[in-house]
Amino acid sequence: KAYREAYLLVRRGSLNEAVPILEAFIKNHPKSRFAPDAVYWLGESLYGQGRYDEAVLQFDRVIKEYQGSKKELSALLKQGQAFAKMGDAKSARIIFQQLINENPHTAQARIAKAKLKALSQQ
Repeated sequence: KAYREAYLLVRRGSLNEAVPILEAFIKNHPKSRFAPDAVYWLGESLYGQGRYDEAVLQFDRVIKEYQGSKKELSALLKQGQAFAKMGDAKSARIIFQQLINENPHTAQARIAKAKLKALSQQ
């Protein structure tokens, strides 16, 4: 129930309300089947607030702690986007290239290619 409530807040754009609920859910239910999604949406919420450095850490948690989860590739893509927003083009390029090399036939890789091209044109 708490996860669903937080997810709906994120979808509505109520990020300030969603963040503490997601943090509490993750703390209280780290092994829940919703935990990878909760960590991902926490990262998305922080990203949406412009807190890119904190978002990178949450996306990294998804990648490292929940390998193989359905949110792993999206977290990797969003982590690259957060690095780009912070002005760290080198890290963004590395992540986008990794995503393209390791998962070439995914929607995330297609987006990463476009983001990589945009970075090259800057």
